[in-house]
Amino acid sequence: MAPTPKAIRRTIALSALMLVAAGSWLGWQEAAPFLQGGATAGQRFAALSSGTHAPGPSIASRRQFLSDCLEAMDGFFAVGQFPEDRAAVAQYCGTVAERIAKQSPTDALAWLVYARSRAETSDIVEMNSALLTSQRVSQNEQWIAELRVRLAEAQFAELSAEVAARHAADLALLVRSTRGIAAIAGRYVSVPAFRERIIAIVETLPEMDQQRFLNRVREATNLAATP
Repeated sequence: MAPTPKAIRRTIALSALMLVAAGSWLGWQEAAPFLQGGATAGQRFAALSSGTHAPGPSIASRRQFLSDCLEAMDGFFAVGQFPEDRAAVAQYCGTVAERIAKQSPTDALAWLVYARSRAETSDIVEMNSALLTSQRVSQNEQWIAELRVRLAEAQFAELSAEVAARHAADLALLVRSTRGIAAIAGRYVSVPAFRERIIAIVETLPEMDQQRFLNRVREATNLAATP
């Protein structure tokens, strides 16, 4: 027997309600990382240390979560926190970042956050492995190279030979970029031990890039000397 018009309307209404419910659930999943994380660095740190800040299913929400993790481990607010709270953030962020990285093996930011968390716990072997993966899957993206350089320079003495070689490639990429060269020039001025290594890299670049680097170093030097 064919369904009656009333039954058809009931089925349509039920289907519509199910779609609305599913859409609401997905919307909450997407909004959760932004709502749970908090509006300030302190709130985000607290949410991560307690494990109440989690990423949603989209790429944007995962990237926000991973960025919050880097801020919580390296930002100004993190410096004054208790070691046990910093350890809790590193542990939680590392666990989630590793899960994201295994689900999306080409997510260079997830591998980097995992590497940073392992550095916090002095797991040098795992740090090198994760940092190397980040380098391999994203060789030409300046923004992620800039983040990797920060970690690699902080852990330079612990880098494996292959990670150190790819770190040099990241440095060369930054020297050739508009934004990255400013950070490299600033490090050249403020960190004497860095100078010999970056000069050796710059000398392998085209003359135009070398001149741009020298110009930015002069600017950084003048800025540092300004009272």
